[in-house]
Amino acid sequence: MDEHPGKIVFFDLWATWCGPCKRGIEAMEPLKEKLKGKDVVFVYITDESSFMNAWTESVLKIPGIHYRISSMKWKEIPIPGGITQYCLYDRQGKKVWEQTGFNDEVLKDIEVQINKALK
Repeated sequence: MDEHPGKIVFFDLWATWCGPCKRGIEAMEPLKEKLKGKDVVFVYITDESSFMNAWTESVLKIPGIHYRISSMKWKEIPIPGGITQYCLYDRQGKKVWEQTGFNDEVLKDIEVQINKALK
């Protein structure tokens, strides 16, 4: 959050081997296009369970900021229900929304929550 002062930050905790994670990333691309130029930063985090070659290849196709962290560091992140895990932080760095899992309703909710945080 410190790296993006005054921005809305959307975190996507995912893995290259996770089908729902990949579907969510793909489904969000039109929304990310719509939000281009607005104060929203998309951050993608995975761990070592995503093999380096697969991760490197994947992130080339996913606009945003990417981190592949150690499995030890990953265990420090409070993930209530596994992945795909989404978190949204407002301009003050406060978590304002969180969701585990992806489906079409979640995609709609993500857009609503981001737009609410932008106001």
